[in-house]
Amino acid sequence: MAQPSSRFRALSGILAVGQLGISLIVPILLFTALGVWLSDRFGLGVWLTVLCIVVGVITAGCTFYRTAREFLARQRAEDKPRGSGEPPTGAGETTPTALPGIGEVPSADTSQVKKNTKITGGGCPDGARSDRYHQGGDNT
Repeated sequence: MAQPSSRFRALSGILAVGQLGISLIVPILLFTALGVWLSDRFGLGVWLTVLCIVVGVITAGCTFYRTAREFLARQRAEDKPRGSGEPPTGAGETTPTALPGIGEVPSADTSQVKKNTKITGGGCPDGARSDRYHQGGDNT
């Protein structure tokens, strides 16, 4: 897979900064508006507005942290070389499947492979699998 162009990376960075800015300002504005409305509605003074502003700042900080962490994880995944042996972040575990007409995909577990297996091509003469045939014994 080709590396992203520098123009794409620059645009991605600009969009990330915009997203971070929005994640900071929107909760503060919403909670401030909610505090002003509740203070006017119930006549509680400025204390409810101040409390809502504090809640908005805390919410904005948590949202900013989560958004920044996701952006940095995405950047690390894009910067990681593809041949490192580890699947890229976000990729699900995939298991090999059998190919049509070939049979099962062999597993990576070699502990079940018998030491004296004789491969003569074609399989057992009677179509069944016999341990005597695969142990290198008489093939008749």
